[in-house]
Amino acid sequence: MTYAIKMLRGAQKQLEQLPKADYIAVKAKIDALANNPRPLAARN
Repeated sequence: MTYAIKMLRGAQKQLEQLPKADYIAVKAKIDALANNPRPLAARN
């Protein structure tokens, strides 16, 4: 099952202000949550 990731406009703008390498890394982690919303590394 794949989930939809919805991001607030303000959060998206902040994400876009990150340096390109950081943006790519963070965006990949966020996108991965669509397939696994509770990864093993997540805390309760």
